[in-house]
Amino acid sequence: MWTKNGESTLEVVLTQIDRVIPRKAVNKKIMIDDHSTDSTRLIGLNHGWIVFDNEGNGISDAANTAFKHVETSIFCSFEQDLLLSSKWFNEVYPLIFKENVVIASGMRFPNRPSAVRKIKLAGHNDMITYLSKLSKESLRITTHGKTLDNTVYRTNFVKSVGGFDYMESNCGQDSSMSLKVVENKKYLWAVNYNVISVHLKSNSYMHELKCQRWYAGAFREIFTLNKLPLPPEINTKAFMYRFVKSPSKSISLLKRTKDPFVLYYYPAFCLVQLIGLIEGKRYEHKLQ
Repeated sequence: MWTKNGESTLEVVLTQIDRVIPRKAVNKKIMIDDHSTDSTRLIGLNHGWIVFDNEGNGISDAANTAFKHVETSIFCSFEQDLLLSSKWFNEVYPLIFKENVVIASGMRFPNRPSAVRKIKLAGHNDMITYLSKLSKESLRITTHGKTLDNTVYRTNFVKSVGGFDYMESNCGQDSSMSLKVVENKKYLWAVNYNVISVHLKSNSYMHELKCQRWYAGAFREIFTLNKLPLPPEINTKAFMYRFVKSPSKSISLLKRTKDPFVLYYYPAFCLVQLIGLIEGKRYEHKLQ
């Protein structure tokens, strides 16, 4: 677990991990603290976690600092604000033992703001319908649900790809890792779409919009770092088209969610993702 000033969520998050994962299944609980100024370290220690300082700064350095302390053939990662589903150990963890699976995870959605949760759940339901129609190979390469915040890995695979990528944007390590799984065609990242954990978020639409701008800003870095061109659905023209169409899409979402705030939020969501994608050009790596 990577932590930074996480005292507002850590107590409930660590308590839930202890409740969901049997003690006999745990070798060590490794927490990397990224120079917190609150009681993060103390909370971790009180829950039996071994706390190390981040050897660098940010998520990439913290993930690799933690990876140095892994002693087992399988390890897990959780975010400091991820309330783990009670089904996770029984329904996600076993996926790692399936043939060719090197990483497995479940889904997670924010608890708030209300409109954001409703939009994401509606999108998830649409995606499940879409995924059910895909071929096995198309399903293998989809990125839906591939995240590092409730995830189990085969240690040898992560070691074989050199650990977690250093991202200048400090975002997108999960997407970059998923591309590495796709590149190794015999390997799979399994996702249980029915196990949904809770992402404990601020009740602030502005904060969520800032996060979406940040995420979109990492797209170019993720793909060019892996020496891949951006897919056709991730480019300025496609994002601009989605923004232009967003008012009509928000009306459709209103009918499904019954939340009038989606009329404002969804267009704003599309706009900040467009801005983030354009800004992300500064993180772009040259294709070799």
